[in-house]
Amino acid sequence: LVLPRDFDASIDASYVACTQSNHPLAPILLLPVDTDLQAGVPQYSCNHLVTKPTNHGAMVDLPNNISELINIYADLGGDIVGEIKKVFSDDLNDPKLTARIRRGLLLVITTPLIGADGLVGAKTTRAFLNPKVSLLDVAKALGIASDEGGAIGLLLAVLPDEDALTALELLPLNVVEGFTPEFARVWSGRTEKPNRSLAAIGLGALGSQSVLNLARMGHSRWHLIDNDFVAPHNLARHAAPGGAVGHSKAEVIAHEINELFQKREAVALHASIDGHNTKEPLLQVLAHVERALDFSASIRAARWLSNHDDVEAPVSSYFVNPGGTALVALHEGHKRQGRGGIVEMAYYALLVADETLDTHLATSGQVQIGSCRDVSVTIPQSRMALFAGLSALDIDTTHDLPNACVSIWSLGADRAVSVRHQPVPAFRGVMLRDWTVMVAPDVIALIEGTRAQNDVETGGILLGGFDLERRTIFVTAALPNPSDSKAGRTYYERGTRGVQNAIKRAERITMRHVTYIGEWHTHPIGSTSQLSDLDRILLGWVADLRQLFLMPGLLLVLGDDGLRVAIQKGSLAGDAVF
Repeated sequence: LVLPRDFDASIDASYVACTQSNHPLAPILLLPVDTDLQAGVPQYSCNHLVTKPTNHGAMVDLPNNISELINIYADLGGDIVGEIKKVFSDDLNDPKLTARIRRGLLLVITTPLIGADGLVGAKTTRAFLNPKVSLLDVAKALGIASDEGGAIGLLLAVLPDEDALTALELLPLNVVEGFTPEFARVWSGRTEKPNRSLAAIGLGALGSQSVLNLARMGHSRWHLIDNDFVAPHNLARHAAPGGAVGHSKAEVIAHEINELFQKREAVALHASIDGHNTKEPLLQVLAHVERALDFSASIRAARWLSNHDDVEAPVSSYFVNPGGTALVALHEGHKRQGRGGIVEMAYYALLVADETLDTHLATSGQVQIGSCRDVSVTIPQSRMALFAGLSALDIDTTHDLPNACVSIWSLGADRAVSVRHQPVPAFRGVMLRDWTVMVAPDVIALIEGTRAQNDVETGGILLGGFDLERRTIFVTAALPNPSDSKAGRTYYERGTRGVQNAIKRAERITMRHVTYIGEWHTHPIGSTSQLSDLDRILLGWVADLRQLFLMPGLLLVLGDDGLRVAIQKGSLAGDAVF
């Protein structure tokens, strides 16, 4: 017997029950009394009785018939006869009541248990079945009621027929509780973790499977956001059932979660993140959830989430690389540490720095549709299921992550999975004119270390990315001084040896999200970072190169007073020392 999710073990109630099939020994489902039952399957009338509390472990034997049932529960202080009389005290002319008491018999009895401390704690619910006997048959054997002439009527001062009661056999049932988020957490080993309110953006192949994985682990409270519909080809990897073609992806997955728990736990929003045009209901959701999970594989959506001030919860973005060989997680930390695009840029910097990730974003000749994360790719469901499982595990274990982090799970040719977790350092930023320049600490450390080792000027090129919509430049790497450079205490002429190859490699590995963005050099010990006339000429030269990309030229100069950041766009220029 499967109890309903909202089963109340503290009150007497009436239910109907049925099986879902005609197979022998099919589980019986307990349903609300007003449920429309499917025709053609066994149906039973169920009465839930609650006895007085008894000591834990008092019931030793299970009854085999109605007589034994009455006597065993009487010894425990339970009045089964009295509870049955209550049913027949209702209006016996009510056709729903008469139909119920004429159906096959199913008795559900809950007994509160008294613990060693003398207090009522747990409850035990037992069930007994005889599909060939009705509650009316039991009432007749008890001398409570009669149906002579076809009408049910009450009897007075009629003694029970013990032989008849003994003849009414009972089959004890195995009682199991309905599936709830609480039980999902128990069966997933997550008893100490709360059921948090989460938002999922993008219910495609990865998002739909990850969300359902998490729901089965007890994460049931969802706001699901997607404006796409299920297409036939989606069924190769999507969690949607075959009949969902043409339906909203968000609504399909919300329906699956709500059916899982037989309760409205998930809410669907058929909408999308659309920059300044993002709809108010979606903004309200993102302002109140405990965590936002971005499965959209959209750089535009990820950057909006990373920069929007009303999104208070930390954001984690999950996507599969274009070749379908790796899962990527970009995590903001507690209090959104790493927001503003820093985590994304740290991801690109990691790709450039780690030679084992040279082909991580390679598309193998596949057609790129919109971004490095949004390509047409063939990935088997076995691999997507693996990544969905890894992402669900990661989401469950990183909710309280203190610091921003980039994680990459790579699937090797031998089917082994390797993982790389890279902490994201805090970038230093400065605003010049209407542009913001964010500099990675590794860049600052390299420039400072190089100046400390040289008594002449030195320098190199800067690599990084930029966000034109938000007028932000990210400096992720400072390359060392080229070997053919010329330098003295009062001058520096950067060489070209290896520069173009380094730029092309960074652009290839990151699909041009990291590129050449400017120059750096040092002034000798005893000199400030103040720009010289030659420095300003160099900055203008860089500005001319970068104007094709609608961004300013950038120059970093280190002197005794610190690191100076200088930009120029057209005739406008500005500089400041960190």
